[in-house]
Amino acid sequence: MEEVKRLTPKPEVLRELFLKSGNVCAFPGCLHPIVDFNGIYVAQLCHIEAAAVGGPRFNASQSNEQRRQFENLLLMCHRHHKETDDVARFPVSKMKEIKRSHEAKFEKVLDSLANDVYDVALAYEPVPPQSAQVFVDEGWIEAEEIPIYLDEMNQLLQLLHKISPVTRKILLLVVNRADAHDGHFSVNEFQYVVSMDPKEAYNHIAILESYGLLYDDEDSNFFERKLRLQSVTKDSPHPVMLLLKEYCEKRSVDLSSILIDLNFGLVKSDV
Repeated sequence: MEEVKRLTPKPEVLRELFLKSGNVCAFPGCLHPIVDFNGIYVAQLCHIEAAAVGGPRFNASQSNEQRRQFENLLLMCHRHHKETDDVARFPVSKMKEIKRSHEAKFEKVLDSLANDVYDVALAYEPVPPQSAQVFVDEGWIEAEEIPIYLDEMNQLLQLLHKISPVTRKILLLVVNRADAHDGHFSVNEFQYVVSMDPKEAYNHIAILESYGLLYDDEDSNFFERKLRLQSVTKDSPHPVMLLLKEYCEKRSVDLSSILIDLNFGLVKSDV
């Protein structure tokens, strides 16, 4: 049996990893970039089955060559690289699912390599909602409002499909921290919780405002400045994003699967 040695991944493997990363950590919902806005590599190479004896999920039956293959590697931020060292929570099957789900979003990029420019937002296949009945079931809207909120979800889906995955992640951060009643979120809080350069983060906010998804309630007193989630249709009295947040919390559904992965088909009634 060969001596266990940590081999450096080949350039073509690293190239594919970076392309399919979408320049964000593979951990579900993480905003951390792989390469920051200055072009600096700020992430880590993670082995699903460890490269060294005693490492997380080490597989003695693997060869050194197998351990450095694309199938055994993914890119993560330092925090989630360390978090996934918990083998009980993140066995091999879980790590492979994280890799598969994340990279599947960006496989179309490889198909577009013949072009110098491609639209990364289109790497996601949107799944439309089937009904807004569940919101009635939960007592959040009236039955006659079903067409209004179904239209709201469909229009939201169309807008999200136009913007980049990173911009959608900024929106997810705002939705998760927004007040459940009025959709407000402190600008001051935002600048301290977002994991990217503030100027870059505010560029994403500007994009969300331009698409009518956010409104900056600017006050003369800076410390009172608030961001506010907006409805995307005139008929909807309440931003459907807040209903989606409530739905996901109650049904243990990952909100990122809806707002980032664009799977609105997850919104469904028990009936």
